[in-house]
Amino acid sequence: MRPMDLVWRALTGDDAQAVAATASAAEAVDDQGESYGAADIAEMLAGSSIDPDRGSVGAFTADGQLAAFSLVFARTAADPVHEMHLLGLVHPDFRRRGIGTAVTERMLAAAQVISEARFPGAPLTVLGAAFDQASDQIALFESTGFGVDHYEIAMLRPIGDADRTAVPRLPAGYALVPFSPRVSQEIRITHNEAFVPDHPGSTVATEQSWAERVQTLSFRDDLSFGLRHEASGQMAGYVLVSYYAADTEMTGLRDAYVQYLGTRREHRRQGVGTALLRVVLHAAAQDGMDTASLGVNAENPSGALGTYQHAGFKVRRTFIIYHKVMALSPRFYLPCVLFTVRRVKRTHNHGIGHSGRPFPAKRTHNHGIGHSGRPFPAKRTHNHGIGHSGVGHSGVGRVGRVGRFSA
Repeated sequence: MRPMDLVWRALTGDDAQAVAATASAAEAVDDQGESYGAADIAEMLAGSSIDPDRGSVGAFTADGQLAAFSLVFARTAADPVHEMHLLGLVHPDFRRRGIGTAVTERMLAAAQVISEARFPGAPLTVLGAAFDQASDQIALFESTGFGVDHYEIAMLRPIGDADRTAVPRLPAGYALVPFSPRVSQEIRITHNEAFVPDHPGSTVATEQSWAERVQTLSFRDDLSFGLRHEASGQMAGYVLVSYYAADTEMTGLRDAYVQYLGTRREHRRQGVGTALLRVVLHAAAQDGMDTASLGVNAENPSGALGTYQHAGFKVRRTFIIYHKVMALSPRFYLPCVLFTVRRVKRTHNHGIGHSGRPFPAKRTHNHGIGHSGRPFPAKRTHNHGIGHSGVGHSGVGRVGRVGRFSA
């Protein structure tokens, strides 16, 4: 079956079950470490980052089977470049027929229309993630004009009896603050000031996007916390955790996915991040979780990788985050050309080792066209899409969950 033999249309909430089934079939083959249920998909499709008319596409057979799908996620700002995240997946039974390429080309065209409507005149870059061992995903991105942007690492840590019994120690002068509606906006502001500046491509969380993030079915407020500096009263750091039931259905394990962990710069090197991780591991152990996972940019300037390794997290998968600078319309090309800077291709740090993913992307997000990812409330952001997203820490989905494209 060729792309021209399929019926192409935008996805709706009624397609959530079909999308989840296609994603599960792909995960069983790709082992990206990330699964989504129909409810997770429905939330993604209803989110403000997805244009209801152009932000998604499904390719259906004549008898109604979903052969492939893709989502493209808009960001909350163009600063000055609008970085959209692509997520996509081709069902294993329909791969190697050019469908992945067709889906990618459709969504790249849609991204240009969506970006111009949301941020008129702003330069556009589209990001996607590929598992570094998935040659088909890598080939897809390279054949459609993407270049390497950076690498995301998916990490995993088993949770044991020691985590359940050990009482987490907090740094002197700091107090633990459980997540609640009362402190939600304070933690949002902390996220914008502590996380976003050190994570290239991240944009500020608006009140709307934050509400969507902390009201998803996967978000665990009882495993999410802030740490307040007692002398100043300032929220020094925070951690947000999610749990995906679909992951448990796939693996048999309950995983606490660390969606975001951030510390304000003036409170770094005080043990804030380490303390928050210990608190999460303790709470997750008491809740009966089997593992904890997360995603991290291999070049994160905050030293997060070392913090996670010190806390016992091990590399499970590595995702290549690709980017493509989209051509600008002639009518606004000249005013924006000075701001369009293509990132320098980065070299893979092989000293980190091969990363695995508890996936995004959870996986640091693969969108099916090649690698699978998920922007899903950035479940992981990620990796959202065609590649990773991870978004996990990408703000779109997990990078753990990243965004993937499997083809």
